[in-house]
Amino acid sequence: MNLLINEPPLQVLPSLAVRIGLNKAIVIQQMHYWLIRSDHVYEDKRWIYNSVTEWLEQFPFWSRSTLTRIIDDLENDNLLFVGNFNKKAMDRTKWYSINYDDERLYSAFSQNEQMQLVKMNKTIYPNRVNEFSQNEVTNTREYTETKQKNKVENLDIVIEIVNYLNSKTNKNFKASTAATKRYINGRLAEGYSLDQIKQVIDLKVSQWLNDPHMSKYLKPDTLFRPEKFEGYLNEVPAKQQQPVKSTYQPPQLDFSKGENFG
Repeated sequence: MNLLINEPPLQVLPSLAVRIGLNKAIVIQQMHYWLIRSDHVYEDKRWIYNSVTEWLEQFPFWSRSTLTRIIDDLENDNLLFVGNFNKKAMDRTKWYSINYDDERLYSAFSQNEQMQLVKMNKTIYPNRVNEFSQNEVTNTREYTETKQKNKVENLDIVIEIVNYLNSKTNKNFKASTAATKRYINGRLAEGYSLDQIKQVIDLKVSQWLNDPHMSKYLKPDTLFRPEKFEGYLNEVPAKQQQPVKSTYQPPQLDFSKGENFG
């Protein structure tokens, strides 16, 4: 039987696996896949739910005890929020949401972690040992320098965006908050411009500011969250209906021929 990929694969970033462990990275990545498609919103978070048996259908290569241990580890590491929003009180199915504010899901690698990746790559690609050896120090330095440069360059933009949001919402968000900086820098790193970020703020303020339920979502971790921002940006505000211009033109009368039009 051909065991090469002929079915939807599970995906995981090697960098995330290095940071939290391969098994946990596989599970939390799959949960993220379903969370961004979830319509279940409680406590300002999206949630998903499955029994262990249902999760096992997605991870058939693990035993029940292994999968239970992995999910328990994610809970204990505070990478997952756990809830119960079942309609029946006796239903103990767990609901999960990812702690997207955890630095382990975003932070850049230290030099030691970069070296671990290099060693791992040498194991996977033994014929490229010399290539990795020549580049590992240079790549680490260039990455660090670029990261620091971007931090300095984006600081003024972060302050401008937060001040703009505060002026529109009459709130007092701080540009120094780590999560706020990460969300804004993340969208800038994806190529979105200052004007586009302000456009999202303007759009959502016009929609939510006077809505008692929705106004609480006028905050950085909602407006600039990666799975939401592009959708907000692509929303088209309702346009005013323009009056239809008549294309009728009256016939041109020629009085030079002496015709009687009376």
